Amino acid sequence: MNQLATLVETNSYKGNGGFVKRGAERFLVSDDLKVMPGLTSPTLMLLKDLNIDDANELESQSLNLGPTEILQLLQLSLVSKTPLTDWVQLKQGTIFPTELEAKDMGELLGTKPSNSESKKMDLKLFFSKCGHEVLYAESGEDFVGFLFSFLTFPLGSILKLLGGKSSRGCADNLYSSVENFSTDNYFPSEEIERMLLSPKLAPFSACESQLLHIEESVNPQYMVDSCWEPNAEWFVRPVVADSCCNSFERKFSGPLSLVNPKSSAGEATGRGGFVNRPIKFMVTDALAVTLLSPISITSYLADLNIRITDVGEKVVSVGENEALNLLKMALVSGKALTNDFNLVADQSVSE
Repeated sequence: MNQLATLVETNSYKGNGGFVKRGAERFLVSDDLKVMPGLTSPTLMLLKDLNIDDANELESQSLNLGPTEILQLLQLSLVSKTPLTDWVQLKQGTIFPTELEAKDMGELLGTKPSNSESKKMDLKLFFSKCGHEVLYAESGEDFVGFLFSFLTFPLGSILKLLGGKSSRGCADNLYSSVENFSTDNYFPSEEIERMLLSPKLAPFSACESQLLHIEESVNPQYMVDSCWEPNAEWFVRPVVADSCCNSFERKFSGPLSLVNPKSSAGEATGRGGFVNRPIKFMVTDALAVTLLSPISITSYLADLNIRITDVGEKVVSVGENEALNLLKMALVSGKALTNDFNLVADQSVSE
């Protein structure tokens, strides 16, 4: 185990490295990121939807895409209904929209049929009685661990969870475009399609306080092998992979499993949490997390210019619906807790 080893991919993942088949036809991508086959019917339908009758009104322009431009498009897809137009204007010097205006957030909040068996956790909110806005939440490691788990979610899983209403942008159109394509014509395999529509969490990325249903990848097992030659290179292969040499020409060690990074005992199973326990945290309306202390509380209220007599408190229950809305608000709002827990409509708050 003191030798460097190279990880070898399984045959099932080898290929051209893309999600779309080589040699597939050209694609048409609309301003709101709907992806369609580049054929006559979709092209004419798009022009009709845009009220373009005269082809002379159209002009073409070639643009180069690099890592910076891709990141800009990703950000614009979450906040804009016309990310391609905004991106072109950005290239021409338009100021980048750094913050989404939180208007009509009620349109984005949704509900699902409640499951009486689903996990729930209690959360204590402190709010302004005058402004009816959440100031901060007082929580333990369970809620904070759940919030931190947002950072492990694949974007495709977020879009699936939020059912077509993920943000004020148009990232959902990318998801629905994949749903509308046929696997035989566009994707190398059904596995690739599932990877886009239902991507799994990486092994050990789930937390004990998980309220949302995203499947975690199975912890793969590996074998370490090397040819019987002096100073031969060692390879780490998934157990399903084919060896490049005949078995009698190789020496093996294993099987091996990945170690759970959240386990202090070095276990290869279990979930674990993202933070040490037991600790109390302050979670602000904008989801900034800090340790809770008398100094942090008074300093925060002073920064907001909130009088002590204006502070109310309320205990709320966080289940799957609240968790989904909180995930959505984390993407589009600077007041995630206030928008998730509507205190104006709730008359049971503490005075």
